[in-house]
Amino acid sequence: MKTFDCRIANLKAIMTWGIVFLHSGAAFNYVVYERTTGVVIYEKISSVLWGSLGAFFLISGYFLRQYTTPDDYKILMRQKTKSLLFPFLIWNVLYLAAYLIGAKFSPATAQRCEAMGLDSVWGITNSLFGITANPADGPMWYIRNLILYTGLQFFWHWGVRKFSIFFTIGLLVTYCFIYKYMPYALGRWLIPYGVIAFSLGYYLNYKKHSLFVLARYPLVSLVLLVVYLQIDRLKCLDFLQKNNLMPLLIIPFWITVAKFLTYPKESWLYKVFTASAFYVYAMHAFVCTAVLRLG
Repeated sequence: MKTFDCRIANLKAIMTWGIVFLHSGAAFNYVVYERTTGVVIYEKISSVLWGSLGAFFLISGYFLRQYTTPDDYKILMRQKTKSLLFPFLIWNVLYLAAYLIGAKFSPATAQRCEAMGLDSVWGITNSLFGITANPADGPMWYIRNLILYTGLQFFWHWGVRKFSIFFTIGLLVTYCFIYKYMPYALGRWLIPYGVIAFSLGYYLNYKKHSLFVLARYPLVSLVLLVVYLQIDRLKCLDFLQKNNLMPLLIIPFWITVAKFLTYPKESWLYKVFTASAFYVYAMHAFVCTAVLRLG
């Protein structure tokens, strides 16, 4: 069983706050039209923050417990129901309630509700669980996917035990052939970089490797970051963009960042930023919607 590591907890918080910044910065799409130096820099930073999603899934796969019997699997499902499913449903219920109540007072919100199909049982169900689209609390799609990947624990365990790292490589190659044929909704649930990163994390756990083995060579992490930022100019790596695999490139960079995030649980940084990250993430779509008038 993996023990708590403040560096990983702090990294997850930094990346979470980064995603909030990324979504909040959508105002650039509405306010800034000229490609000034500031906008270009913002776009590069946003790209790196978006790329952190691969590291999120890697960490989640790494810390998934290796239950191997049906009884152990039931224990895992009970635990994850409390830690993943309940928060996911609660936040989406809150968002649905806010949209439905707001629709009575705001024409813009009413239009949003109509677009989401909240005038039907299917539309409400779809927004609650994010079946064919994002859930009502849009950023919670990550938790939705994590619930699915956690439920497939036996699949990861079988693949890694049977084929070792070649299981993850096989998934990568398979996506390169089938992703363009996948229905949109299925592609969002089984998002390529998420599945590959989660599988790699589980492999590292199974083989009892440290996550920081991916950050053993900082220069390699830096080179991969540069490649990631210049991907548009590298036609030989087009398959990474076409198959939604780009975040895999900068997983080593983000794990390298974690090596420096050593402030402990007792520090004010942890108490203020790390401990509050999930709650800010869960509710930030409210603020973005209000400020940008997207409702």
